[in-house]
Amino acid sequence: PQESMTYVSRTANGLTTYHVATDTVFANDDRTGARTTSYAYDWYADSQQAYSVTTTMPTVSTAQNGSGVAATSTVAFDTDGRVVWSKDAGGFLTYNQYDQATGSLLKTIADVEAQARKTGRLDFGSGGPASIGHIYGELMKKT
Repeated sequence: PQESMTYVSRTANGLTTYHVATDTVFANDDRTGARTTSYAYDWYADSQQAYSVTTTMPTVSTAQNGSGVAATSTVAFDTDGRVVWSKDAGGFLTYNQYDQATGSLLKTIADVEAQARKTGRLDFGSGGPASIGHIYGELMKKT
């Protein structure tokens, strides 16, 4: 199969970088049967670092046992580039907490909302990012 990519540029502090905007794979050599994955970026101010990346997968038709709707997932990063939040195509949220001194993973909460329903609270621990509420709110908007 053949493949085609498009890119989006990001300029900050006089430096321009390029990031994949779409990635299209063709099922046939004549470039028919296109399946396109799209990427949307939110950036930290004055930085080349992505704050979040939303990936939209190709639509799988109901005739091919799909939903007929493009699946979307989002990943949010801290300022060190580590995944703090992720929202998968099923809408499930995962939270990761890191040790600020070593960078090692301290805690992962899979299916955050289910934990909140079960316990009546969200336990992010003492080392969670200051912007947890903001990141959580932004991910909930990206459906």
